Amino acid sequence: MFGRTVTRAFWALYDNLFKGMLTNIILFIMYLALVLILWKKGLYLQIIITGALLWHLLVPAVMYYWQKIIRREDHNGMFAEIFDGIKLFSLRGLAIMAINGGVAAAVYVGMNFYRSHMANKALVIIGGLAIWIIICLLLTQIYMMPILVMDEKKRIFTSYKKSAIMFLSAPFSSVGIAAVIAFLLVLFYPLIMGFAGPHASGVFVYISLFPVFLLPFFSIVFIILLQLNAAIILFEKHNIFPDLKSVWEEKSWSNLFRPWEVK
Repeated sequence: MFGRTVTRAFWALYDNLFKGMLTNIILFIMYLALVLILWKKGLYLQIIITGALLWHLLVPAVMYYWQKIIRREDHNGMFAEIFDGIKLFSLRGLAIMAINGGVAAAVYVGMNFYRSHMANKALVIIGGLAIWIIICLLLTQIYMMPILVMDEKKRIFTSYKKSAIMFLSAPFSSVGIAAVIAFLLVLFYPLIMGFAGPHASGVFVYISLFPVFLLPFFSIVFIILLQLNAAIILFEKHNIFPDLKSVWEEKSWSNLFRPWEVK
């Protein structure tokens, strides 16, 4: 499933390159302005909070538009569909952010508690189990927003339940998708420098910085397309959506130069 998800995300972006770049540039400019304004004021925590707020407000609307493109549904144009998506999903997105924030706060308190009781072996075991639960909750976020946007009921807690089921039905693929998303978020650069420091191999450092060059043009929208296609493929697997494999996967390298042909 991992390979299929990446393949579909690539062709969905390539076949709609201008729309993808325009979507990415708009989101990138918003985030860049946010970071520059708050960074100059020294409000580092506020960058994370406001960035999360912006993501939960806008990304469901963006997904609402792009899932119509992927599923070959009629739409009224990018800006009209995104505006409709904001009206439909902005409050739900804020509710998801509030729930996730509450969970994150509970995790922070719990981690401090377990850290101060490391001598108690029973608590160490419970803490280890809690870490696994946290990792699983993070991986379910891959499917959370796409399900919210595409599910008929559009209920928040139903979306949490279904995202957990999706993760459990494809755990290894979910880990792979999360690794790609982490790479596109340039998270591997601080990891490499943190582990290897000044002795880090130049090749690995350059590879880890590669998303920096893609960030203004492709990275953000490609993350969105990865999440959407991962959820859509699982919907297709359970016969909830019609199979679109022939549309997005049966292509060859020649389609890079002749995208109108399907082979």
